[in-house]
Amino acid sequence: MLSTDDKAHTYIGIPVSRSPYVLEDGAILIFPGETLAFKFNIDNGTLGKPEFIMAFAPQMPARVDINGKLSDNPLDANLPPLPTKDGNVDMSALPANSIILSYGEASEHKTGMMLSSDSTLTRAIKFEDTMYVVHPGKSGYTEFHTSTCPVRAGRGVFETWPHPIGPMILTNLRFVPDKETVCK
Repeated sequence: MLSTDDKAHTYIGIPVSRSPYVLEDGAILIFPGETLAFKFNIDNGTLGKPEFIMAFAPQMPARVDINGKLSDNPLDANLPPLPTKDGNVDMSALPANSIILSYGEASEHKTGMMLSSDSTLTRAIKFEDTMYVVHPGKSGYTEFHTSTCPVRAGRGVFETWPHPIGPMILTNLRFVPDKETVCK
């Protein structure tokens, strides 16, 4: 469920089947409320197609309608917790050349969305983002293309948007110069 109105707390349900996570072309499909880990092969300095490792209990859970009441998704309780160390994501628990993506509502009381990316890669990466923006009171989405901020080597970054968004498809995953900081 996504909040579509900050004052009235109106929610829209987005029914989905199980995500394939990695599409045939190497794009990553992520839905609100998912925290996913991926590993990359690196060939001649080029980032290869991501390989799904595992799903974790979401950092930003998606609420679901259970008998007319919004609740945390009970299926999330079956997922392992994200490894942490000193209150931060413990990337040493993952293989080399991995990223963790966490996506969902930025706060329980806001309509904004957040994408968090943490990396064990030794070089900075960047990707393009196709967002499916939800229209309050209407059915369907509008497709919106944007780029993301680079994820520096061995670091994390998060991005926020002030409106509800449905699924995202992350494409064109690639290495960029380590000093690149442009989020456009």
